[in-house]
Amino acid sequence: MQKLRLAFIGCGGQASKLQANLPQVSSIDFVATCDLVPEKAQGNARRFGALKAYTDFREMIQAERPDAVAVCGAPQMHHEVGIACLGLGCHIFLEKPPAITAAQTKEIVDAAARSGKMGMVATHWRHAPAHRMARQLADQPEFGTVLGFRCKYAAPGPKSGIWGTDSAVRGFLLGQVIHPVDCMRFLVGQEVAEVYAAIAELPDGTTSYAVSFRFDRGAVGTMNLFGGTHTLMMETAIIGASGRCVEVVEAERLTYYKEQPAVGQGGYHDTPSIGWHQGNFYRGYGRPGYVEELEHFATALLASQQPRSSLADAYEDMRILEAIIASNQPRKPVSLSH
Repeated sequence: MQKLRLAFIGCGGQASKLQANLPQVSSIDFVATCDLVPEKAQGNARRFGALKAYTDFREMIQAERPDAVAVCGAPQMHHEVGIACLGLGCHIFLEKPPAITAAQTKEIVDAAARSGKMGMVATHWRHAPAHRMARQLADQPEFGTVLGFRCKYAAPGPKSGIWGTDSAVRGFLLGQVIHPVDCMRFLVGQEVAEVYAAIAELPDGTTSYAVSFRFDRGAVGTMNLFGGTHTLMMETAIIGASGRCVEVVEAERLTYYKEQPAVGQGGYHDTPSIGWHQGNFYRGYGRPGYVEELEHFATALLASQQPRSSLADAYEDMRILEAIIASNQPRKPVSLSH
């Protein structure tokens, strides 16, 4: 069986969660870890089955000749090291966010084009089985064109300007909101043409967002987002021109409202639906989508195809995040040209 030779730069908390999924991906040969702290690189190599451990990524690439390199750390690292790895002849898998700004993300896109290599960003929501199933249902002719999108997302943090950003708003958008934004583009299948946002921020870093979207082929969408909450809450839904609706809760439970509501007896609560739950025997470690995004990355590259959630996708995601901030200050819609 042909396998993708993958090396991993970064062995911190999020990197370790991703590496824990690698033994489940038979199409990946995990050749090496790399971290500035030798004990982290060596420890993760032992725990997750890598053959070698390094503290210098250039030395690792020269010695191991991996097909691809995963980079997981701060966004400044994703930007700088990602571009360097492309220049050294490797495909790249970057943890989100790919950089601090959309302009820096475009630099990675351009570097990939110059190198002839491909890249992917780990926006794992779109790879979760329930969201992939929702997209498959939306692709059926009976569903019709997607007309509407809705998302509710709450997360405990960040509640400050992480990664050198200047506010809890920017920290939360980069660290968390990039996920529902990318998933929205995936589920709707259209590009965002206009953004309107209102943001509330408390002194302790708690934030709340009401965001409206208009898409380039007629769909509209809304997001209600909350940072600094005491819970993690995820809900997404899409509505088709046929009136059918797909709802996903916690990226684990899907409900498909396929038939017309009951008329003449009962009520709307009697609307027939089809449900799916990923169950307790999910094979991945951590959040739904981690193992699937790694599997997709390997499968696509082995077939010489561009993986989904590409660098170009990430650039569009970052443009939308910046449009949310830009819209909030004057309370005016922000148009996005394509």
